[in-house]
Amino acid sequence: NDKIGISSHTGAFLNYAYRIRFKRNNRTLAIGIGAGVDIYRANLDKISTLTTGDHAFENQVFKSTRPNFSSGIYYYAKRFFIGFSTPAIFHYGYDVYSASPDSSITPPVNYFFITGYTFKLNNDIKIRPSILRKSYPGQNSQIDFNLSLIVYDALHMAFSFRDNESLV
Repeated sequence: NDKIGISSHTGAFLNYAYRIRFKRNNRTLAIGIGAGVDIYRANLDKISTLTTGDHAFENQVFKSTRPNFSSGIYYYAKRFFIGFSTPAIFHYGYDVYSASPDSSITPPVNYFFITGYTFKLNNDIKIRPSILRKSYPGQNSQIDFNLSLIVYDALHMAFSFRDNESLV
């Protein structure tokens, strides 16, 4: 549940993954799909305006419930992984001024691509560099560069750098 100001966005989804295990080198290919609904609500009547009794906002509650789907593929082995996913196949437009929800469907919201490799430094310590690329049609992509330090296969410490943006 995501609530920002006068609007809230909730989703309920079911996901399924089918795994194909390869005995040679202990590798796995996972293919996943998901289906569910997105529920959007905007309470325009909660907006404070300078004009008392502004009819554009009075008793205006916009609600929309829409189906959505997701898909992904993920290949992993003992030290290597690579994957691609689309967490929301449909992206709907919202027109809060219309009497009925906008039914236009635009291209998918985003695509995720991830890959990485685990290097064994000794029996107790490993490092895992990885890259996550997030693509948004019509916008600039984001790339996260990650580096994890793994100690005794129990303690994970990591930092991330997002291209031209932040260090975590």
